[in-house]
Amino acid sequence: MSKKRAKVNKQKNSVQGRAPVQNSYEVSWEPMVDRKFQNLPKNIQEELDRLYEQISKAPGDAIPRLMELKREYPKLPLIYNYLSIAYGYVDREKQKECIRENYEKNPGYLFARCNYAQLCIQLGEYEKVPELFDNKWDLKVLYPRRNRFHVTEYVSFTHVMCLYFDAIGDRERAESFYKGLQENVPDADETKEIQRVLSPGSFRRLGTRLIALLEK
Repeated sequence: MSKKRAKVNKQKNSVQGRAPVQNSYEVSWEPMVDRKFQNLPKNIQEELDRLYEQISKAPGDAIPRLMELKREYPKLPLIYNYLSIAYGYVDREKQKECIRENYEKNPGYLFARCNYAQLCIQLGEYEKVPELFDNKWDLKVLYPRRNRFHVTEYVSFTHVMCLYFDAIGDRERAESFYKGLQENVPDADETKEIQRVLSPGSFRRLGTRLIALLEK
């Protein structure tokens, strides 16, 4: 994706049926500061960068050191993310455990919320999703002190909103979120996935399909 910024106008979708509230925030393609990561010793930052590169080549070799770092830095969400990716190659059950643990340790971290929400959707535990997001369906409402989100945060959140509302049969809201993906990140893999999910005649019970993928 090219580096750019987009102003996103979103509506708060309330499960209580209140009138939508108009909110806007900026989506940025530029790097954003991860203060927890920057507060780490320089050698640990460099090691995590190396471990991330190692995951795609030898995930099993990266896991033991990531586990050590997780014990040393239990509040650092990035380590759980790396572990989830690594376990995705070698042990799906461990991956699920890591996703749950990240949310338990870092419940306010957006990616921890989104990853756990996706897992709940995959397992058909739809009733858990609203609680994960405090019944708030807009990034600005969920994080009122922020006016800017990285594109990866926007895509992750909007993608999971599409999956959730499609899974519970609320096609209108699923399509509303999908429209945002189309307008802001039309070429993203997540946008293309949701297009397939919402296409007429497709297998729209995505949870079942994803569970099958997890069990491979």
